[in-house]
Amino acid sequence: MTHSSTPPEEAVTSLPIIASVKESYRLLFSNLWAVPAAVFLPVLIYFLWYLLLHTTGILAVFAGSGRSNPLAGFFLLFLAFAVQAFAMSLLYVAWHRLTLLGPEHGRPRFLYAIRRRHWRFFANALLVLTIVIIAVFLTVLLLTTIMPPAVMAFLVSIVYIALLVKFAFVFPAIAVDENYGLLNAWKQSRGQELRLVAGFVLCFLPAFALYFLVNWDAVVQLATSGQAQVTPRPFWLEAFVTVFSLLNGLAVVSYLSIAFKTCSGWVPAAPPVPE
Repeated sequence: MTHSSTPPEEAVTSLPIIASVKESYRLLFSNLWAVPAAVFLPVLIYFLWYLLLHTTGILAVFAGSGRSNPLAGFFLLFLAFAVQAFAMSLLYVAWHRLTLLGPEHGRPRFLYAIRRRHWRFFANALLVLTIVIIAVFLTVLLLTTIMPPAVMAFLVSIVYIALLVKFAFVFPAIAVDENYGLLNAWKQSRGQELRLVAGFVLCFLPAFALYFLVNWDAVVQLATSGQAQVTPRPFWLEAFVTVFSLLNGLAVVSYLSIAFKTCSGWVPAAPPVPE
């Protein structure tokens, strides 16, 4: 698949799982210098949103309206989620571009114009999330009366991850301005589902391990008594978990870019459209 050409109907080659995961972490560590620029604009947008809420009294207005109209509180919650999702879209577009185009053409900048690719990425992220939520809801509805909670939780997790990776190719493709949609992603990932899921899980293992480590007491309580009380973490530990999770997430983004490039045979245009 060359840049802006018609995507092939299926994967052109199988994804090497271990090699792809190793390459995603190699790219992360070799591009740590780019993280501050990549996260600057998303963090700035989220900070300005937070500042707007707490200086204009919008929260108090919605809280008052929420007593008589629950839709007001739901609207504010949805708006907060949308702002956060858009900010993360900016970050992931920047990192996909760095992975696929390299530092010469994909170097993140601290400030840049919001382009069509960012809105497309955001819209497709909301669409994929909606599809996944509906599928998970239907899975729970079908299995809740016939399976133990632990088994059902495992199956729901499988459904969630499997659907996520089935559509995942659309995101790196949009980040590099390809004319590429969810149907293309669905077709091109055909036959690669187990490999994609395995690599996705392997990429996320460090974050999973850290989560269980810092919440071990709560995990033990939940396993033994069915209830858990989460103890507030010290600020330094909270900051470490946040940064660690962010970097782990960027490794996963690189993995998806590598998987897309491998399975589609994509090569960049010369020169690519700038950020």
